[in-house]
Amino acid sequence: MARFTSRTLPSIAGIGRALIVGGLALAVLVGGQTPSAEASGNVDLKIAMSAKSTSVGTGQKAYINALVGHDGAATSAAKVEILLSKQYTNIQMISATGFSCNTTSTTFFNSPSWKITCTKNAIAPNGQWFDGVQFSANAPSTPGTYGVIGGITPINATETDSSDNSSVVYVNVN
Repeated sequence: MARFTSRTLPSIAGIGRALIVGGLALAVLVGGQTPSAEASGNVDLKIAMSAKSTSVGTGQKAYINALVGHDGAATSAAKVEILLSKQYTNIQMISATGFSCNTTSTTFFNSPSWKITCTKNAIAPNGQWFDGVQFSANAPSTPGTYGVIGGITPINATETDSSDNSSVVYVNVN
């Protein structure tokens, strides 16, 4: 199995060109017990994108994960957004425990894209566990490297460290 890497970036705009080439996204947020409180005050959310395999054949299933966490003391509600090229087809949510998710069509840097938006009332505080969103999609029919971008923002709270609020994983389609 190929190793994957993820990169944390300061902003989604900084990696927008990856979607022009294409992209696949599978976000996995792995859940534990869901706290009932919503965000308030200062929070420190983070996201890391990964893929089951960073190399897939054209038309094959690609699996993408988005792991999110919170380093602060307050429980935080959050919105996770994932962008991937519209060249991916048949997007299917695999796991998003406690999240409410939908997929819409959008344009990102003049490139047709899919946008997966997931919200959750409480991301656990103090790194007690990670939450995740995982989905699959059929890889594009055109070979190339496709970036999948993920971002997280707090709901009704103030982010104290935005340097780890976006991430990208690249999938090579051959």
